[in-house]
Amino acid sequence: MPYYELRPIGDKDQHDPWLERYDMNHGFVIWAECEAQARALANERCGDEGAVWNNPFLAACMELSGERAPRVIIQDYRAG
Repeated sequence: MPYYELRPIGDKDQHDPWLERYDMNHGFVIWAECEAQARALANERCGDEGAVWNNPFLAACMELSGERAPRVIIQDYRAG
């Protein structure tokens, strides 16, 4: 079963769900059987951005494989 990375796509207009940067998700890494399942799981955990993760115009979903360049997938950081 592959991993999927979901990230916001925004055009910064007045209807962009990503304009507000608080109380919302800015990405997911999800283990799922397919892209549709990954998007559905993200929607179940949405914040103030709303259930927009199924919309390919608002959220990108990429299958992660070993063929990608080395990079950090997730970093959990709390400033204070």
